[in-house]
Amino acid sequence: MPPASTLRLDVRLADGPRFKQASGTLDRRMLKELRTMVRALWRMPDHRRIVDDLLKGRRALFDVYLAYSQGRLKDVAPVTAKAEDPELLPALAIWLTQLQVSESHRKRLRQVFHALLKGARKPYRSELPTLLEEYRTKCVAENHPRAFNYAKSGILALLRDTMGRRSEQYLTIADIPKMPEAKQGVAPLTVAEARAVRDRLPEHVARIWWAMCCTGMGATEYWGQWTELADRVRINGTKRPGRRWGSTGREVPLLAMLVRPEISADRFAKLLRPAAASPYQARHSYATWLEDAEIPRTRRMMYLGHGAKDVTDRYEKRDITQFLAEDRDRLVRVLGIETGLVLSKTAGILPLPQGQTAVAGR
Repeated sequence: MPPASTLRLDVRLADGPRFKQASGTLDRRMLKELRTMVRALWRMPDHRRIVDDLLKGRRALFDVYLAYSQGRLKDVAPVTAKAEDPELLPALAIWLTQLQVSESHRKRLRQVFHALLKGARKPYRSELPTLLEEYRTKCVAENHPRAFNYAKSGILALLRDTMGRRSEQYLTIADIPKMPEAKQGVAPLTVAEARAVRDRLPEHVARIWWAMCCTGMGATEYWGQWTELADRVRINGTKRPGRRWGSTGREVPLLAMLVRPEISADRFAKLLRPAAASPYQARHSYATWLEDAEIPRTRRMMYLGHGAKDVTDRYEKRDITQFLAEDRDRLVRVLGIETGLVLSKTAGILPLPQGQTAVAGR
């Protein structure tokens, strides 16, 4: 997949389609030569098939440019049926390896395609619409609309990067309707409900749950890189750049003793189910508690790692140090603590006697 900074090649062809795709170059002189080449190929009836191949992702732009600049266009053979319709599994493996996403998203895509292609023997790319329709029937029977919608999104991403959005297969998949699903996602918990979940968990699981509730970290973040400082937690982030508000990560007020996980993320999620909770509910609950604490919206976005939505958000972004203590006190009140705080591995936040200074200890 080309870098996001590559220049776009956009050519309106006379009496033909609009040629628009990533050029793969940052050199504007080269971009001009590529534009001239595409127009020249389109004017020659014998070579229009090459432009069509480029539009459908069958050929690499610079391979054609090399043949064009060296006067070897007659050597550019028609695309074979095998090249037009490759085996899906090898193409999928290459695409997943090169895809520029987080490891958690890559893992999710592998799971999606594994479920989609289960039982299919040596599938080809042209079979994707049929495979998706068969998978839809299965998801309807099992009442798993989200699984189907994930599969459709994964196929579209694969075809977008290997064939282009204008390809016939991409448009065919795009026309398949999504399955309706609930949009609200997991429900946030009140402080009392989150504590009740904590009390139903084994101690080593309860420590992780409460730490996630008090920092807003998702599972991949908590099992990723974070640093506990004197008055805050610095979270490096493992997802898109929008989950980071600086080169060193976002920071949140320190509300509870943090411990490194002693079990895997999958095991943690499994142990949460008997307590009627899921890992993401911790982050969702934290977002609700920030709102209950009447912390301004821009600061809530910073604590959650949400990217700026508009110019105002960018203008209001600033160093959190000047309001960190104030926001921590607001959250402490929401959590039901009246005076100070002491950090404990087992209890999270506990009240201190009047006049005693809070200390962080393990």
